[in-house]
Amino acid sequence: MKTQLITARIKNSVTLDDVKNHLRITATDEDDYLSALMDAAQEFCEDYTNRKYEAETWKLLLDEFPKVIELPFSPVSSVTHVKYYDTDENQQTLSTDDYETSLNAEPVTIKPVTDSSFPSTYDMYEAVEVQFVCGASAPAICPMTFRQAILILIADMYQKRESTVHRYPDTVDMLLQPLKVHY
Repeated sequence: MKTQLITARIKNSVTLDDVKNHLRITATDEDDYLSALMDAAQEFCEDYTNRKYEAETWKLLLDEFPKVIELPFSPVSSVTHVKYYDTDENQQTLSTDDYETSLNAEPVTIKPVTDSSFPSTYDMYEAVEVQFVCGASAPAICPMTFRQAILILIADMYQKRESTVHRYPDTVDMLLQPLKVHY
């Protein structure tokens, strides 16, 4: 399984003002640095929980069809397409009538309709491609615990700028653990 980011999020779950208020910073001379910390903290929290709270488009690549496809992130708002290379090495797009998607499940799954199976694929790497949109466009959907974990992580990275080895704060783990999607 391999994933590729197609369209990145255009914003983070916390704003620069949120971060500056949390850190009690009023000056603007470190805004670029704080923005970089925001991106790093957002990515860490998303990777930890297997969740995307800001809209992004991703591609999942598989060598063949499994019985059920599990998408690697939640929440998923839509599946754009399922493409595959048939046994003659021609790329085909699977009709939406041929599969069911459980967008409300965690993990989100795609499976063939009842009493059928996915088609056979050509024996090659990345024979199956699933493109999907994950995340949400409304900031209210992002839980406060997720946002707070980002702020705490940013504060920790801001205070410990040197490249020393240290663990992230336990509070981050405590806030994110209940949000984690297990695969």
